[in-house]
Amino acid sequence: VQMIIASLIVTMVQKLAVTTETNFGIIFFTYLIFVVATINFAAMLSTFFSRAQTAALVVPLIYFVVAVPAFAMPDGTAPAAFHALSIFCPTPLAVALRLQFGYEVNRGIGWQDFTNDQDIPYNYLAAVLWMVGDAIAYLILLLYFDAVLPKEWGTTRHPLFFLKSKRSGGIWGCCGKSQRSDL
Repeated sequence: VQMIIASLIVTMVQKLAVTTETNFGIIFFTYLIFVVATINFAAMLSTFFSRAQTAALVVPLIYFVVAVPAFAMPDGTAPAAFHALSIFCPTPLAVALRLQFGYEVNRGIGWQDFTNDQDIPYNYLAAVLWMVGDAIAYLILLLYFDAVLPKEWGTTRHPLFFLKSKRSGGIWGCCGKSQRSDL
């Protein structure tokens, strides 16, 4: 709920003050996906720290470090550099905002502009897909690191725990020995 409210507030401010011609839904959708990806990114990074205070201090610094290149790259930067940095969620947002501001000069960005091949470094759809992919990848890594990395309390799982199933010996029932015995 807080993510939706924050995305709505930022969208309304941007729509009323900056990008008055751009579709409200596109702005909201972009920020909502970005917020989800950012939360997953921060949570994933926090699994590397055993103390909450340390994570609270270091994770924002790491986030700032990965966000700076995305917004600091000049206009002539090769698209490959943007794609390489798109594994960090601020980069696709930076590309999406550049495209929003670029389209705002004429008529604002609409749903029909999502796949425009003339957008540089990549089109709006690619920016959105990068953010969705980042959010999913960060969530998977968060769950994995949370299960595998040692903590002060509890037991950790083997790094390849997802390949073994207790019932069948493998994730699809085809790998390893079965622990069931037919009597």
